[in-house]
Amino acid sequence: DCSYFRDLEEEYDISFWQDMYADVTERNHTFEIGYFVGEEEYLKKGISKMIIRKLEEKIILLGGREISADPAEDNVFSVKALLSSGFKKKKDGDYRKMIRE
Repeated sequence: DCSYFRDLEEEYDISFWQDMYADVTERNHTFEIGYFVGEEEYLKKGISKMIIRKLEEKIILLGGREISADPAEDNVFSVKALLSSGFKKKKDGDYRKMIRE
């Protein structure tokens, strides 16, 4: 259900996408997320963190155990949003958050 994200787009007049898919090796184990806030004027306003939080809530409902994201290391805003949302850097471009064992 992406209604929350559509409301956010209308409220802030922004465009972004969000995506989520499950790891195929172990059902409902790791979900990878992706998101993009395109307009520079909306950076540093907490929108990425809101998107991350909403995706995490959905993944928890689906029974996921881990979330991964693969931002470019030079995407400082995204890396900071992930780290402040509890993700840990595994290696360059690989950030993970365990949400249940």
